[in-house]
Amino acid sequence: MAGLYIHVPFCRSKCGYCDFYSVPGADESLVDRWLAALENEASFYRGFRADTLFIGGGTPSSLSPSQLSRLLELARSLAAGGSFAEATIEINPGSLDADKAAAMAAGGLNRASLGMQSDSPRVLETLRREPGDFRAAFRALREAGFANISLDLMTGVPSQTEDEVRSALDSALALEPEHISVYPLEVHGGTDGTGTPCGMVSPANAAGLSEDPDGAEAAWRLISAELEKAGYARYEVSNFARPGRECRHNLNYWRAGDYLGLGPAAASHFSGLRYATAHSLGEYCAALEDGRQPPRFSLEDLSPRQRAGERIMLGLRLAEGIEAADPIFIEFRQELEELLAAGSLKLRDGRARVPEKGLYVANSVLSRFV
Repeated sequence: MAGLYIHVPFCRSKCGYCDFYSVPGADESLVDRWLAALENEASFYRGFRADTLFIGGGTPSSLSPSQLSRLLELARSLAAGGSFAEATIEINPGSLDADKAAAMAAGGLNRASLGMQSDSPRVLETLRREPGDFRAAFRALREAGFANISLDLMTGVPSQTEDEVRSALDSALALEPEHISVYPLEVHGGTDGTGTPCGMVSPANAAGLSEDPDGAEAAWRLISAELEKAGYARYEVSNFARPGRECRHNLNYWRAGDYLGLGPAAASHFSGLRYATAHSLGEYCAALEDGRQPPRFSLEDLSPRQRAGERIMLGLRLAEGIEAADPIFIEFRQELEELLAAGSLKLRDGRARVPEKGLYVANSVLSRFV
């Protein structure tokens, strides 16, 4: 299985917590230039075929219906069998309307990830999140034919109360989505690894924002318990789904599968070779207009031990865990035995898993393998 990720580097305004690369307020001519460059980049991969598609950003739903149609035509040219088993697009509620939802469905998308975050105006204002009617956006997606919709909720926002967390969860459950993701607020340094400010939290955007890890953990535990009662199974630390509605594209990431990333700041992985395109729309477009591959800012050829460690680290985030007899543990037998002896990992049905009580702080366990 292989996945295709397309990065849409545009948004109407920058959210205070976002460190993904994007260009706020771009005009139509720049979007069209990017689309032409993206088509040129895709031409380098005519032999590649993907089973799943994920369009992220930025804010993909900021594109016009005609731009969405052009983007999706390009994506389908790389689909195995001409269509994707799962095709997801990220949506900001404030930038979706019925025409865009219809263009998305007509273009082959069958899953939407709607960035609700909260139903509290105060919380959204704290996050500097563009206001939008998530209920209207959800209805528009359903009316366009989307039968698989995910909602994002954010926790650990400064001064976020338990009542605000419960209200957001209740509002989400009332819509009956197929999938819910729960993410803690994380404030990063806001650079792309080269010192260049890139996004989800540039120092200017992050001013006044701070993490509340204790509040985030308490909210995660509360939400996890309530989602289980409502029939959602936790299949990854932050992700909950109705049966059969797990995100197949992201499962491919967590199982260390192959994926191609197109667009500035997009990452790719093929059999242990990992690279990412530079965080510069100008450089990206200029290179492709000149017939060259876009510049890359990182290139890693993982050693067998690194590949095994990464597979363990990613796989242990999943509720299914990893088969204890899997050869990837050969390199890490001592670490596995120590973590089992300490109770940080548990064996059940021949599979190693992080126990429920340790899931939220699993990074201390996972770091042993990288």
